[in-house]
Amino acid sequence: MNEAETATLHVDTAKGLWQPKPGVEASALMQRKRFGDEAAAKVVGEASRILSRCLPPETQGEDRAGLVIGYVQSGKTLSFTAVTAMARDNNYRLVIVLAGTKTNLLDQNEERLTGDLGILEERGKFWRVLVNPRADVDKIDEVQSTLDLWDRYKDRPERCRTLLIVVMKNAARLGHLTTLLSKCKLGSSCALIIDDEGDQAGLNTRVRQNEESPTYSSIMGLRNTLPAHTYLQYTATPQAPLLISRIDRLSPAFAELLEPGEGYVGGKDVFSVQSPYIRGIDAADLPDVWNEGDGPPPSLQKAMRFFFIGVAAGVIAGRDGNRSMMIHPSHLRGVHDNYATWARSIRKLWLETLLEPEDSPDRQDLQTEFEASYGDIAATAEDLPTFDQIWSEMDFAIEETKVQVVNASNGRIETFPWSDSYGWILIGGAGLDRGFTVEGLTVTYMPRGAGTGTADTIQQRARFFGYKRDYLGLVRIFVDAEVRHAFTAYVKHEESLRSSLARHQGKPLKNWRRLFFLDKSLKPTRRSVMALDIMRGRGRDWVNANFPHDEDIVGANRRTVADFLEPLSNQWEAMDGSESWTDIQRHGAISGFSLERVYEDLLVPIEMADDDDALDHVMVTMQIRSILDDDPHALCDLFLMSQGRQRSRALTDKGAVQNPFQGANPSTGYPGDRAIKTADRVSLQFHRLQLERGDDVVEQDVRLLATHIPEKMREDIAVQDDD
Repeated sequence: MNEAETATLHVDTAKGLWQPKPGVEASALMQRKRFGDEAAAKVVGEASRILSRCLPPETQGEDRAGLVIGYVQSGKTLSFTAVTAMARDNNYRLVIVLAGTKTNLLDQNEERLTGDLGILEERGKFWRVLVNPRADVDKIDEVQSTLDLWDRYKDRPERCRTLLIVVMKNAARLGHLTTLLSKCKLGSSCALIIDDEGDQAGLNTRVRQNEESPTYSSIMGLRNTLPAHTYLQYTATPQAPLLISRIDRLSPAFAELLEPGEGYVGGKDVFSVQSPYIRGIDAADLPDVWNEGDGPPPSLQKAMRFFFIGVAAGVIAGRDGNRSMMIHPSHLRGVHDNYATWARSIRKLWLETLLEPEDSPDRQDLQTEFEASYGDIAATAEDLPTFDQIWSEMDFAIEETKVQVVNASNGRIETFPWSDSYGWILIGGAGLDRGFTVEGLTVTYMPRGAGTGTADTIQQRARFFGYKRDYLGLVRIFVDAEVRHAFTAYVKHEESLRSSLARHQGKPLKNWRRLFFLDKSLKPTRRSVMALDIMRGRGRDWVNANFPHDEDIVGANRRTVADFLEPLSNQWEAMDGSESWTDIQRHGAISGFSLERVYEDLLVPIEMADDDDALDHVMVTMQIRSILDDDPHALCDLFLMSQGRQRSRALTDKGAVQNPFQGANPSTGYPGDRAIKTADRVSLQFHRLQLERGDDVVEQDVRLLATHIPEKMREDIAVQDDD
């Protein structure tokens, strides 16, 4: 077998998927990254799974959109590089990468792709790379000759090159590429388009005006030029692609979740309730309040002390990689300049102070301040050098740090010169957002508000996430109370979204219910890309099905409830009540029952036939799953209404159960069924009903569940109706 030969493709027609096989390119990538067997198997396995959801390379006349969801700074570039390598291994002729909207992101993606794939070295003979190509004669000939070889040497892939085109995601560049490809005979080329940061720029921001935004229109033009292709969107903030109209061609047919590798630090690690890594910024220190003439805010000086302690520790350890601090105060460049001036003045003052005699009062005061900051860092950082060691290297640590404003100059953000210094203090706004990797980031100072509260925008500022488990103890994140709440709420939202998608795995994404936790302070994404608005709610006081007697579900639910209740037959205790209560008003109760058992054995298998009932049930199960995520040992209380006796209830004209709850009865002192609950725990009532229409019995032995979740335990939920 020659080195470019790959395994035969296996198509699974039952699922409409195929099974790509990793070959020499995927193997070479893993070797170049120096991954161990377990890590390599994970990356290649995920890439294989993702590619299997894409159209096979021999497909003609079809297109498909898909979504790949990672975490911020978790390795999405590595994933789509692995997918690209496997595309070559499985005889894709054309791969197009939409590499961001800024030149630094284009350069970063090109360098990573060509470097990791070994294109500039031994693997280059299997690839033809074009960057932002124009439709000139030479490029047309180059593209055509590259594709023609695949037809000429169908059984000799080692003689062919996969065409890898890296293009910036803007209308002009995409237009040039579309013109170039339209002048070529693409034949049977089934392409793979990878859209890095797929939620940004490419979506239609004029959908509510029934128009197309320029970049979106250019993407449609590119897609229309290709005989067949899969459009694969990569993002860590998938709200926008998930919430666009399901009839939009960019609406994904499938979603795949990326799991981060060991060493990743994300929202669940940093924004827990008792997180030791978050520090508050007082309202008085925020840019809108702080008097510029008073010099640097105290919290900025504190953040810089934390940072320089980490730099000194790195110097002692041998200066491997970089140590960085990010200051993200505003989108306004004038504010960036103010903070850069302050950071430089602090750096200069401290260097001058360290050169003073040891008995200098200013030097001693500075040492006392650093010693207090050292105690804070030492509480979380393992193997931290002693303070005396840190202090002895402080002048060099500060000297080894540069202060740099990171903004676009003439529309261009240059590739960052990380090797020029070990320590960096970076100040910026959008330039430090999405896609920009801050190497060795330990301290973040973000005196910037949550703005409009758009969830995906807030999360893209989280450059402080990433593979930093080895130095997590040095991490400190300075934010005000509003922003801390926003990030904490986002973590709940993100995990809810991912869990819902994971449960839907393998099913058409167009059938996935757009329903997830979303704090009332947040909006999921920009309204301009959503054809339909989001509705919100926290759930009702009591939730029960209106149509539990539907013939498609009544038998199955009867068995589910009976199976759940049968082992509990001897555990019910009679509830206290007035002697005047009737038998039908007396109930059995079990206090302190496992909520996990209720969730797994009762709520999950219960079925709903009506759409509104199904939505209510999903909301209830989401709320209870969230309670269990916070406390796996949470308890609930069960109530067997009327001790299991059957109660008669009428149906409405539309066939719904009318008034399933018995009301209050002043003559007997009965408070009503709705009062049968526990104030601080989840409560479930089991009703057994005979349903009637007039004098006719419609259905007997109907099992109805009613669930009460206390208000303080409910989360805000957002839902989008179907198109």
